Amino acid sequence: MRQKLGYLIHFDKKSERSQSLQIKKFAMISTMLNQLSENSQCCYKPEVFIPVDEELQPSKTGFRVTHYMPNKPDKFGIKF
Repeated sequence: MRQKLGYLIHFDKKSERSQSLQIKKFAMISTMLNQLSENSQCCYKPEVFIPVDEELQPSKTGFRVTHYMPNKPDKFGIKF
């Protein structure tokens, strides 16, 4: 379901898509990501120390942000 939604959803202006895709990898959903970022910053006030962990969601697509991590069980995916 999540993969299907990711394929179908676009939030950018179609007339500006080709230029913005050359500059930003997430240009199609940049408006939504910016709004999510602003809302998150209003709700979350970080402490002095913040633990950070990376997660690799397996993916076999040719998506522009797919990473290769040889030390993970699923070597190709999207890193969060």
